[in-house]
Amino acid sequence: MSLPWAEPPVSSLFADEQVLLEVDPGYAGPGVYAPRRPQQPVLYKLVQDNLETWLATRREACLDDDPIPTYVEKAFRNYLLCGIWAAGLVKYVCPDGCDHAVFVALSCRTRGLCPSCGAKYMAITAMHLEQHVLPRVGFRQWVISFPKRVRYFLQRDSRRFRSVLRICMRAIESAIRAGCPDAPAEARVAAVLFSQGFGASLNVHHHGHFIVSEGVYALDDAGGLTFYERVDPLDDKAIAALSETIRKRVLRHLVRTDRLDADDAAQMLSWQHHGGFSLDASVYIAHWDRAGLQQLSRYCARHPLAKGRLQRAGPQRVIYQLPKPDLNGNSHIVLDPLEVLDRLAELIVPPRHHRHTYWGALAPHSALRPFVVLDAGADNDTDDVDGEGVDNQAPTETNPPPAVVADLLSQGQPAQGQPAATGSAAKPQQRPGPGSLVSLWAMMLAKVYEVLPIICPKCGAEMKPVAVIVDPDSLKRICQHQGQPPAIPKLAPARDPPQRHLDFH
Repeated sequence: MSLPWAEPPVSSLFADEQVLLEVDPGYAGPGVYAPRRPQQPVLYKLVQDNLETWLATRREACLDDDPIPTYVEKAFRNYLLCGIWAAGLVKYVCPDGCDHAVFVALSCRTRGLCPSCGAKYMAITAMHLEQHVLPRVGFRQWVISFPKRVRYFLQRDSRRFRSVLRICMRAIESAIRAGCPDAPAEARVAAVLFSQGFGASLNVHHHGHFIVSEGVYALDDAGGLTFYERVDPLDDKAIAALSETIRKRVLRHLVRTDRLDADDAAQMLSWQHHGGFSLDASVYIAHWDRAGLQQLSRYCARHPLAKGRLQRAGPQRVIYQLPKPDLNGNSHIVLDPLEVLDRLAELIVPPRHHRHTYWGALAPHSALRPFVVLDAGADNDTDDVDGEGVDNQAPTETNPPPAVVADLLSQGQPAQGQPAATGSAAKPQQRPGPGSLVSLWAMMLAKVYEVLPIICPKCGAEMKPVAVIVDPDSLKRICQHQGQPPAIPKLAPARDPPQRHLDFH
């Protein structure tokens, strides 16, 4: 499918992000916009039938105060309106006189609950990082997880969780800088920190994913940018030493902030196998593998719930398929609807909590960021060397094909396994303007979903948003004309637990 890749003006991009997400190629043909059916997934029916019961049960169990945070209840109710035409629409009209109009439903933008908005965040984040943030150097994924005793404090305090992740990142950056003997002391890595609070079985599991450059950046005396590639090999012994450093620093931080007793911390330091602290650095992305870097970013920004794994097994049983068997060999878990809502409520991201942050040379106020981001984006000569990219979620450290090595060497770029050229300064350039970063939003989604609804399918002109419709009477008439349900789906009333209907006499 050919798409008009000319960037549209910023004025046409204020509509809801659901515009380019609601694509079902199998429903109306590839490349043709079609609204999704939000009421069909199992999760929607589950929340619709059990939300009021779950709220009443939680409040009855704790009469002194409200055990449900406001943002959690709001997220559930907004999710039930995501993609519903009767809740609100944006109308696009072709200005060239062909009278073609498109109605787009509003999205909920809930974080950690709605699979549709979660997929949108994953796609946008990965595309933005690969195309406009991460430079063309080698990157490694660092995954840090903590023992259950430490996780208890992290899941109850989001600020503490971010502080612990920063402690881990400082230790990793120091180890990488130590592996670059020619780098100055003020050199910084280029990294993106993803804070994840979920596991594979809809459980609460706070851990961190870091995408970190295999080297450090610094400015030379002439004001140019220099990249110093790490030369020391990363073996199991170095990772074990770094894991031990992280364990000591994290426990010392918890003791200093009165979250952990000093005797308990000393006991945890005596535990074998790093005391439950796990550090993994097996995933490496070469500088020429931009497709693999984008896939790794998608994996780090993934949604906690895969709606395709959720299935109903009766009115009061729900089966969630695990991505792989657990330690006991179970391939799935069986829950009742209220247990599913309990788990989902714990995974909703609190307000003002960033799911990914930039570190080092990519930090917002870093003097290196304007120079580093200019090296981002795909290289037309070396991008997607095999035409398919990386197929798994954990690509391994490999060398590029010989033809790619020859091309890179002819261009003066070091291939994987070759020493990086240090001391070559980049010319100072201006920071990219905000207009370019805003206008690329629609184009990123168009590349992902291969459809651009703001382009008229009849004449190819750019469609303009003319109205945001929220009036109930107008929405009802439009829904009836377009064949959509004219009313917002109603929630099932709260019901008593099944035990109350049993006759114990």
